[in-house]
Amino acid sequence: MELRKLFYIWVSLFFVTTAPAQTQFESGKKAYEEEEYQNASDLFLEHITAFPLDAEAFYNLGNAYYKQKKYPHAIWAYEKCLKIKPNHEDALFNVRMAYEKTGLSGEWKSNTGILYRLLFSSGKNFWAILTLIFLIPLGVSLFYFFFATGAIRKRLALSGISISLILALLTLGLSIWHYTYLTSEKYGIVTLATTNAKASPSNSDKTLFSIPGGQRVKLIRENQEWVEIRLTQDNVGWVKKSEIQTY
Repeated sequence: MELRKLFYIWVSLFFVTTAPAQTQFESGKKAYEEEEYQNASDLFLEHITAFPLDAEAFYNLGNAYYKQKKYPHAIWAYEKCLKIKPNHEDALFNVRMAYEKTGLSGEWKSNTGILYRLLFSSGKNFWAILTLIFLIPLGVSLFYFFFATGAIRKRLALSGISISLILALLTLGLSIWHYTYLTSEKYGIVTLATTNAKASPSNSDKTLFSIPGGQRVKLIRENQEWVEIRLTQDNVGWVKKSEIQTY
């Protein structure tokens, strides 16, 4: 990956995701309080179009869907919230409630690993901010190295440069990795009451198995209006993109 592309990704992570909330979000909250749940969900979706990494917007969207009894859509919104902010306690509680409402068997389980939750529970901008912080001692050490006199002072400055550079590169790498994960789509939630998985991306092909609404599936590949999904190790098939919401 080119250095310029890496720089643009990092800048996008830090600046785009820290933009102030827009009026649609506040209007959506007001509509929700007034029990205008359809209007609230529409307003939250408008806000998310402009701010696709706003965890609170997805959480509030999930609540609006839940009130409309659109439980599969609510699960998707809560899942998206938890992908951005994996320690969001209210979303963790509500997604389990929505999951139960769909009648799916078993308990809801997070699809993010322990390592991800440990590294990124502090927020989507944490590692980008740390990168900026470590650039400060790097600059100071460079300045000291060029203007210091004596071998000992030069070695101390060089040690400061090395440590600061390593830490800055490490946190930059983590921020890029996090942003890449947040903007990728590896899972989907079936939003219809039931959808049929086909043997190939064609309505005329045979149905392999049915998937109930609210079920999480893993995305494998796309083919125009279709996406190949995996439900379990042995259950792999094609469904229409319009029948699932990805995250």
